[in-house]
Amino acid sequence: MHGTFTTTVQEFCGARFCYRQSGAGDPVLMLHPSACTGGSWRGLIGELGAGFSFYTPDLAGYGRSVCEYLHENSSLYAEAEFVAPLLWDAKEPFHVIGHSFGGAVALALAMAWPERVKTLTLLEPTAFFVLRDRGGEDREAFNEIAAVAKELEYAVAVGEDSRAMSRFVDYWSEPGAWDRLPAAQQAEFSGLAKKVICNFHALLGEKRDAAEFGRLPFPVTILRGATSPQPALRVAQVLSELIPKTRLITLAGVGHMGPVTHPRAVARAMTGCLRTVRAFAA
Repeated sequence: MHGTFTTTVQEFCGARFCYRQSGAGDPVLMLHPSACTGGSWRGLIGELGAGFSFYTPDLAGYGRSVCEYLHENSSLYAEAEFVAPLLWDAKEPFHVIGHSFGGAVALALAMAWPERVKTLTLLEPTAFFVLRDRGGEDREAFNEIAAVAKELEYAVAVGEDSRAMSRFVDYWSEPGAWDRLPAAQQAEFSGLAKKVICNFHALLGEKRDAAEFGRLPFPVTILRGATSPQPALRVAQVLSELIPKTRLITLAGVGHMGPVTHPRAVARAMTGCLRTVRAFAA
């Protein structure tokens, strides 16, 4: 993390919520992808520099955060509700940033509590449901990612959690990425297979009226990597058309895991976005 950081663990109703805070300045809430933790933001935070107070929670079922009722059946709203108390930790609204699954949760959070959001930055949000009822290449993209989810479900059903997560990691990174991981990390990922499938159910099955996106009152920036899988690219495009005050930025030579693999390039784009968006919001 940037500078020193503190870790807070809260226990409530049988659940445990963990988040980290670092830096000082405008509050920024950052939501991580599936099969990750708040620690996945370390590189990006280091590149973003000073001027922000970063809040990086572990989403339900990841890292040190535990919530049994969100383990197998959840919705994007329920996932957002789990981290929403942080929105009232500061006296002013937050810049909200989300990557992949965390981007879809960030979008749900911003739609539910818009008064607590100053700006919204989505890094390839995997809100696949926006493609579900469309035709042409969007329907093809939805079918592609739905097929990936089915592959994961089948592998887990026959007790091959590691095969499920191998498919997941290689799809979002590149073929062979799983084989390059240390055995201990493969085992850790394999233990998250059921939660990842739960995330897919929420991403594919969410129901939203397109008009809801048009009511978002704050500026939105959507970033995507030029080499990312087609479903992620199409979600970014469709959301940029549905949400007003949106800027869509494509990063050359960057894939879906850009915030981890190319933190400097992503931070450079985000820093400019945040400054421009803050001025625009004012």
